[in-house]
Amino acid sequence: MKKKKESAEHYHSKSSAASWNPENFRYYFPVLLGIMFVGVVVLFRQFIFSDKMLYGSDTINAGIFFRHFYVEYVKLHGAVPVWNPFIFAGMPFIDAFHGDIFYPLSILKFFGNFYRMLGFNLVLHIFLAGIFMYFTARQFRLSRIASTLSAVAYMFSGFLVSLVAPGHDGKIFVTTLFPLAILFLDRAFEKKAILNFSLLGLVLGIIILSPHPQLSYYSLWGISLYGAFKIFLLYR
Repeated sequence: MKKKKESAEHYHSKSSAASWNPENFRYYFPVLLGIMFVGVVVLFRQFIFSDKMLYGSDTINAGIFFRHFYVEYVKLHGAVPVWNPFIFAGMPFIDAFHGDIFYPLSILKFFGNFYRMLGFNLVLHIFLAGIFMYFTARQFRLSRIASTLSAVAYMFSGFLVSLVAPGHDGKIFVTTLFPLAILFLDRAFEKKAILNFSLLGLVLGIIILSPHPQLSYYSLWGISLYGAFKIFLLYR
């Protein structure tokens, strides 16, 4: 009887493991967040576990000067500089487009070590890209496993991660926010239109404030074309 009972329990544990369904697992998303976080830490471990800045060719050439001047001016005067006297005979600071002046998530550079925060801002956006893509894939009715593959493939894609080397932070910002814009746009056609279109407008505003107007322009075209496609489907 004891052997029969042990074999029955063994069979039950095997069947339970075989019937495990990630769609019903309560802690799936927190576990996924932990896995993606570990992946990002492993990828940028040489930067994270050091006291050095994250290298970027454009960051070295101009990014540090623009942003350090901005941070020091704000700390000293409590306002955004309107003039940069250190380039040529001087030039407008805002109109001449000195990087991510009004981009909200770049507020990190005002806290902690300035040079380290520039790198952590990029690392944060790589992580957020995965989260946003996961929610967007779920919006398109993909399973949790398929959404996870979409998120991991997007956040660790060669196109996105390789932008760290030249220091193209603006491209990283726009690429990170693009899935979130598609998410709110698609959801707005299904439920709570006012709320989701408002959130879409908020994301578009943040994209426009990024320091890369070219990719922002292309992303707006892509979002507009998808919106036109959804309207066409509704018309049909």
